[in-house]
Amino acid sequence: MSEDLEHLMNRYNRQELIAGWDQSKLENASIAIIGTDILANFSAITLAALGFGDIEIYGPGFVTRSMLTNYGKNRNNPDYSEGFLYFDAHAGDPKAEVIASFIKKLNPLVDAFGVNIDLCRAENRNVIGKPDIILETTNDPASKIVAIEYAAQHNIPLVSMSSSSMYAGVGFFDPRSNREDMMKLIENIVFAELKGMPQGTTTSQVIAGVGVDEVRKKIMPLRNERIIEDIVVYNMDAETRFERNGTNLPHKAADFKEKTVAMIGAGALGNFAGLDLVLNNVGHLYVVDFDEIESTNLNRQIWFYDAVGRNKAEALIEKLRKINPRVEFSYAKERIIPDSKNFFKKTDIDLMIDTVDNNKTRALLNYFSLRYKIPFISGGTRHNSGQATIAIPGKTGCLNCQADIDKLALDGYQPHSCIYAPEPSVITSNQIAAGFIGGEARTVLQPDIFGEPIHHILKYVSDETYRLGVLPSNGACNCHKNRVELMHWTGKMKHLYEGD
Repeated sequence: MSEDLEHLMNRYNRQELIAGWDQSKLENASIAIIGTDILANFSAITLAALGFGDIEIYGPGFVTRSMLTNYGKNRNNPDYSEGFLYFDAHAGDPKAEVIASFIKKLNPLVDAFGVNIDLCRAENRNVIGKPDIILETTNDPASKIVAIEYAAQHNIPLVSMSSSSMYAGVGFFDPRSNREDMMKLIENIVFAELKGMPQGTTTSQVIAGVGVDEVRKKIMPLRNERIIEDIVVYNMDAETRFERNGTNLPHKAADFKEKTVAMIGAGALGNFAGLDLVLNNVGHLYVVDFDEIESTNLNRQIWFYDAVGRNKAEALIEKLRKINPRVEFSYAKERIIPDSKNFFKKTDIDLMIDTVDNNKTRALLNYFSLRYKIPFISGGTRHNSGQATIAIPGKTGCLNCQADIDKLALDGYQPHSCIYAPEPSVITSNQIAAGFIGGEARTVLQPDIFGEPIHHILKYVSDETYRLGVLPSNGACNCHKNRVELMHWTGKMKHLYEGD
């Protein structure tokens, strides 16, 4: 068997471990995306990674010279509202075709094509045919109304999403539904309040993940899953992040060019968290991961489509540099262990992000956060959920006070020979949780613009009614001041890291 064939055969392994998963249903499904801006970019890569068999992208617009300056070193304030997949494109290339070309590289098993067309023109509408689901991703109410009318006429379910820099929403329209409030739903999913606004980076990442997961549920529902009945919103200006009020928000552009972020982990969460940081122009991104890329990573680690066998940190930085070459990148091919303290002690880090998949590393990072007073955001996922916890010494509870991470690390300890059992994993929960990390990174790095970090744990659960919500967490702790406890911590925990 050739190496390339083996990679293709293993691609969906981790999601096929999920009880009830039927990959053939996705492979036989046809999805039409309307739009070519950043929401369409995120939606297309997520659909392709999941393995939807036929993905069609419809929308007018060409790659411009102005867009291409995002991928050069001379632009101080890049604008990725029109997308981030155009780094290998040329001025004049149709945007829809560039998106289709990229997702075919990401997953050669999908059929994808893009059509440069304005579907608002009556004579163009029938070109879309009859896909299984329509995904409308524009901030144009007229386009959404046309799409809804077409979906109703041809009995096609439709997912509608829109975004701005601070707010995004998604809703599901099923023409076969007999719901009494259908007109109210249609009014909501047109998202007229976002008309003409530039689409946001972080908000689009979160809401595209939610929207594509609703597409997956319609095509291949798992146990206890139901399609959303109302719109789901992500509102970074709201106190609890998911309130509908405040949609007419001023545009707020993040710019982290003076900031240094250390990201520990370059897997599924790290692929998306790293992308969010470079889209928001982080100054210096330091990525740490000892692991090598395997073919079973490809269903959710979007930047590794041509890098199986290489180190994750190195390969991730190589791709992210294409998107934003203004960022200063560094990486280390190593595990985080107690002896890593010199890095955290000597490096001027504005924020530390945990995108790892094990609690013993999270516990150690929490210790470094407390000892060296480094703001810390920790992300974690399961196949059907994801969350982000913010831990800022002196402002919030530490990760141990919020999540009892030391106990989880001790209780979950296994010798190395036992820890490599494969776990079910899928792209959408990682994409959404990484978006939560990116949203709160703004509040840590630029609180004067984005306000203070949330004092709750942000949570996504795919089979809960509201999908997005917050969990209570403890208030601020003084663990960073408890020098005696910090001195004894490594002695209590050191057996976890023996042999690393």
